[in-house]
Amino acid sequence: MGWSSLGPKRATPPPEADQRLYVSALALEDTAGERVVFVNGDLHCGGMHLWRAAVEASGLEPSRVVMSGTHTHAGPAQRYGSLLYTLMAGPSPFAPWSSARRLAPLVRTAVRAALTSLTPGRAAIVGGLVAHAGSNRAAPAWDHYEPSVRTGFLERGQASGLNDEMHDADRMRDPRVTVLVARSDDGTVDAALAWYAVHGTALGKDWPAFGADLWGFARVESERDGTSVGFGGGSSGDISPLPVDGKGRLRTSDSHRPSTQGRELAEAVGRRLGAVVRAAIAGANPQGFALRSAHELWAPGSSGLPRPLSGMATAGGGVDGSTEIWADVADGVRSPLYERRRRRALPGTGGQGPKVSIVHAYTGIPLPIGWLFSLLAPRRLPLHVVRVGDHSFATVPGEPTTVTGWRIEQAVKEAAGCETASVIGFAGDYGGYWTTQEEYLEQRYEGASTIYGGEASARLTDRLASLARTLG
Repeated sequence: MGWSSLGPKRATPPPEADQRLYVSALALEDTAGERVVFVNGDLHCGGMHLWRAAVEASGLEPSRVVMSGTHTHAGPAQRYGSLLYTLMAGPSPFAPWSSARRLAPLVRTAVRAALTSLTPGRAAIVGGLVAHAGSNRAAPAWDHYEPSVRTGFLERGQASGLNDEMHDADRMRDPRVTVLVARSDDGTVDAALAWYAVHGTALGKDWPAFGADLWGFARVESERDGTSVGFGGGSSGDISPLPVDGKGRLRTSDSHRPSTQGRELAEAVGRRLGAVVRAAIAGANPQGFALRSAHELWAPGSSGLPRPLSGMATAGGGVDGSTEIWADVADGVRSPLYERRRRRALPGTGGQGPKVSIVHAYTGIPLPIGWLFSLLAPRRLPLHVVRVGDHSFATVPGEPTTVTGWRIEQAVKEAAGCETASVIGFAGDYGGYWTTQEEYLEQRYEGASTIYGGEASARLTDRLASLARTLG
């Protein structure tokens, strides 16, 4: 899962303890009896089928159950709410359905165990900053952001000294890890969930079995003091564990992590992340909390977005998933091949310009396949905003990029009137990438893979802010 249907067929369990796949459920209940369950799994994304299994097992309203994935690309295939991504991401047309039968019972078991083992305790939202654990592979779009965006985003790392002697592409990412810590009053339970923004592509396509990728090493490192920790992804759409330069290409040398995919890269990034999570848990001071949640099954088509379409550069892949033959395609609108295909494309793309359909990457022939994407693409996507004390979690069904996530946080904080907010990516179901308008216009891999057009992330942000407003 994660390398598309062209990737390797993994069917064996991981032999290494640090690559085992986990599903983790953490249930919270406040003094008013309000309950919320967070479910994190070593999956490409928390799919609609598994989210519904978690809701069913919990007996709670859909607004009170959040299902997300780490975005490991070495995880099992699964069913999504649309045939487009269910068929695209599996190694065979039948793999997602067979995996769903195996995975759903595990999710139900975890959720029921969490709810039946509730014990008096307290919770805290804590975090830390992780250095040298990822690079922004969509860095060329940063030249188009107004100075206030760049300054406002980068000041988080600057205030801590994190940006000192760091490559520009490494600064252009969210360095924060958000940790939800739960501690029982009698000291018998010490658990945490952690969310961080980086792609689970460190192992690479040649890894021979299922695997948790860098998240497995992060789990081992973070649990050294005895706390049980489950991981999930954040605004990771443009963040690669590989060292990438300011043009979105691989750096050939880096003193902090390898420039090639494999176990060494996964361990270097994972252990660095795990150490920050362990320190955050150790410094947590859990308090009483109140819970509120809001949910919507959002139909992107009802928000005036254009008909879904995947762009030509999607065939090129990101820097951590591309092949050399597609390098010219992956460069986007500035590549000679893209320009040649654009001139031959059908006139207009239903409000998706400057996007050229992905079919042109393979054939160069303008085929009217827009109707097929409309038929197979997601029609409804789950959105959640969950408030724990004075912190709000906003979920995104797919891969939000760094600045998209940052803008969602600002909107949710203002709408809910809360002190802090964070984004849980890869949650509920998979709707592809969610880029900014600036990234979309570049029509590199991330922009081309945003199927609902350049305004999609702004509309998504509006919907999440509306949900957050009900929790103010």
